[in-house]
Amino acid sequence: MLYMVIETFRNGDPEPVYRRFAAKGRLAPAGLVHVSSWVTDDLTRCFQVMECDDPALLEKWMEQWQDLVRFEVIPVVTSAQAAASAGDHRVVDFERVDETATFIAALARYLASPQGATFQKEAERIEVSTVVDLVTQRVAVFVSARAWRAATAAFPSLPPAKTRGRADLPADRMRLIDGRSVKPMGFEEVRRRLTNPA
Repeated sequence: MLYMVIETFRNGDPEPVYRRFAAKGRLAPAGLVHVSSWVTDDLTRCFQVMECDDPALLEKWMEQWQDLVRFEVIPVVTSAQAAASAGDHRVVDFERVDETATFIAALARYLASPQGATFQKEAERIEVSTVVDLVTQRVAVFVSARAWRAATAAFPSLPPAKTRGRADLPADRMRLIDGRSVKPMGFEEVRRRLTNPA
């Protein structure tokens, strides 16, 4: 995971920061990688891109500098990752509402579990949305790239899926999972939302 770390030097003074850096180095724990950094021309702020799998490492590193620097941390993705997350979705057609509810509830529970937590750490959004034909009970499920990666990790086999660009998704689709953090949902909750869209 990449983070943009914006450091504002306390009292606008960079000298104590550079003295400590010269004496002790970056003080980054193992597993936290400095990607690159830039400093404003007035030497009052530094913009660093840091990378780690565990945000606790970032916290541990910032503790070493908080007496000299105020921090703002923003999770970021590369432009290529952003383009991919804004792009293709998988489309799965289910014959019945009940099988759709089973799939979405199981995926939500996986994403909220410790095993699925790695997908929650990625910066791109997780989205699962649907269009339900209440007469035939057929459901089209639109699964973002990140949610599809989670589904392939969670389930030994998946139903056949087509690919569709984000721009081609129906505007009236109902979002059941939407965001970077996913809460578990049960079968009945998903089924109720599918059959009573409000």
